[in-house]
Amino acid sequence: MRYRFPMAAIAFVFLLLSPQGGLKAEKPTSGALEHLESLQKVFGMIAEETKPAVVSIKIKGAIQHPEVESRKRPGKIFPRRSSGSGVVVDPGGYILTNHHVVEGADKIEVIFSDKRRYEAEVIGRDPKTDLAVLRVKNEKPLPVAKLGDSDKTAIGEWAIAIGSPFGLDQTVTVGVISATGRSGVGLAHYENYIQTDAAINPGNSGGPLLNLRGEVIGINTAVFSRGGGIGLAIPINMARRIMKQLIEKGKVVRGYIGVFIQPITPEIAEQFGLKGTEGALISDVMPDTPAAKGGLQRGDVIVSFDDRTVETVNQLQRFAADSPPGTEVALKVIRDETERVLKVTLGELPEAPPKIRQASLKYGITVEALTKELAKRHDVEPGLGIFVAGVEQGSPADGDGLEKGDIILEADRAPIKSLEQFEKTLQKLVAGGDVLVLVNRNKRSRFQILHGLKTEPK
Repeated sequence: MRYRFPMAAIAFVFLLLSPQGGLKAEKPTSGALEHLESLQKVFGMIAEETKPAVVSIKIKGAIQHPEVESRKRPGKIFPRRSSGSGVVVDPGGYILTNHHVVEGADKIEVIFSDKRRYEAEVIGRDPKTDLAVLRVKNEKPLPVAKLGDSDKTAIGEWAIAIGSPFGLDQTVTVGVISATGRSGVGLAHYENYIQTDAAINPGNSGGPLLNLRGEVIGINTAVFSRGGGIGLAIPINMARRIMKQLIEKGKVVRGYIGVFIQPITPEIAEQFGLKGTEGALISDVMPDTPAAKGGLQRGDVIVSFDDRTVETVNQLQRFAADSPPGTEVALKVIRDETERVLKVTLGELPEAPPKIRQASLKYGITVEALTKELAKRHDVEPGLGIFVAGVEQGSPADGDGLEKGDIILEADRAPIKSLEQFEKTLQKLVAGGDVLVLVNRNKRSRFQILHGLKTEPK
């Protein structure tokens, strides 16, 4: 049963302006106080019922010391100990948490509210949504949290977060849902966050966000380091789909169109004769892909995906990713100010295509290996450098002045010889450090500073 409380029962806790302009506290009525006490009991009841299914996650691993790395000496490996949270979603021992909580872990220990400790194995990870599934082996069924329907979550509803912030086990915080469908924050490739002001601090990552029914509506993921009071959680409906595939297949299979897309600014809308900025503009069509075979062209604006309105780039990415490969979809596009519908049979997104890397996505840049053809076209040495295939508008990369078609030859005065090497360089940006790069543009080279990111997962 969903609990409802009259506004009068809550309003008295705020300071109200008196007619004279001063501040005074409104004295609660007995009825209002009873309602608030009932609400207080609900919070406590939800916490007590859910805590047995919430775990603290301790990891041991190894990490390269950034100061040693920046001095161009062989990176020294230092022990890494970290913590996070998780929630049991199956009595057989499956635990849902964040990918970044267990990334790079050599050993994972799970601690329950009754202090039982288990060693956990990783069943699967999905960096593109920052989710991971662990499993612990136990003879008896484990307590399980109830999963809700995040699609029904609305702004203004109560939100309860449980986790282990700063290593403090079984901590409960309460707030409201501030926003839904939040994207463009640069934390993962597929973003559709629930935003809440319930305190989510370092160590809360991977723990549950609950509604007043005691149902999990999200997996706590991040907090903005500036300003405070802004926490983000992955909707449980998205997490449930990812979890199912990780358990059954060990990986996530996603639909794939084969286009580079960008947001539509008012200036672009004017140039293309569009009525608004809704939709996703195709900046390039990759050869021999579903998009190419389906007749999509550079300059098309996708405004509908199987009768679902496409308002943003992020929406189109999610719609495609959530559709099974082999599915025929109807894409409504605007071309030359005229609407038309094209049928495209989705392919399977490669598991680790060279164009998609986690750190580069956070920075807002799409890169690929510098082929002989690209090197010849740009008059640079083959095998040296990486090609910038796309820059997300409004991203940190865009702010630093990188452009599609740039070739990054060096990073911190060292030649870039592979995508993997460049990805390690971008990890420095994700950690907040700056990087000096040598960029070749229009056959001329120049040095440029790439600035470190200021918002990180916690």
